[in-house]
Amino acid sequence: MAKGTVMDLVMIVVILFGLAIGVMLGHAVLTEFQDMTVVSNPEINQTFVASGLTAIETFNTSFIIIVIGLIASTLIGAYMINTNPALFIISLILLTIVGIVTVPFSNAFYEFSRNDALTNATNSMSTMVTVMDYLPEIIILMGVVLAIIIYAKYGRGEV
Repeated sequence: MAKGTVMDLVMIVVILFGLAIGVMLGHAVLTEFQDMTVVSNPEINQTFVASGLTAIETFNTSFIIIVIGLIASTLIGAYMINTNPALFIISLILLTIVGIVTVPFSNAFYEFSRNDALTNATNSMSTMVTVMDYLPEIIILMGVVLAIIIYAKYGRGEV
């Protein structure tokens, strides 16, 4: 896969979706484990479970940093490649396809996060849930900026 192209947006969507699902599941499992061990086996040291939950909950704020990092790396890669403006139409078509493909990922995460078993995780991970709810809009906006960065430098003699 080429660096800094519209197709990198697909990779970003898959990475964010997998990370969000994994973090939500990890939070739900640790919360359930903590609730079970407190009732059934109170002598188990709860500080390990509590520190695990704290580590998982840091992903709520670090998810924004991960999104910004993925966006920045793609935009920097886009600036570094040389392209012909004739490919702009193809990039717009690919951006439309990526935007359409992103919607089912966002909808799947929405349905997943609204599950009754994940209510506590959804409430704890509000920032991550919000980013995933607006993922198609974020990807489309990033794709437009990406296309501008790739093709706007053609007339300046940098190609």
